[in-house]
Amino acid sequence: MLFILLNHVYPFDRRDKSKMVEHQMRRQYRLRTEVEERTSAEVRHLIDFLLEPEAPKRPSIKDVCSHVWFPIVHQEAELLKPIAPTAEASPAFTPTRVASASGK
Repeated sequence: MLFILLNHVYPFDRRDKSKMVEHQMRRQYRLRTEVEERTSAEVRHLIDFLLEPEAPKRPSIKDVCSHVWFPIVHQEAELLKPIAPTAEASPAFTPTRVASASGK
């Protein structure tokens, strides 16, 4: 999916199934030149990782999310720090009933 999002085409020609499988097994795919020139080595590595032809060797979702290309994972501890309440904090939310359009 990442390959398609970046490259706007599939990594393998789907019209000939036997050739498609052969190209998958030989890792014969390329990003378009203009895309390859603008992508980082990290994302190209992740694409190679995702397009592993042998299913048992493919990365898990945890492996993918831990990849260096996903910077949010590296910031997770920072993003998930609890926010300490302050004296200026807004009062607790108290839901109120809102009348429906019919007035009931």
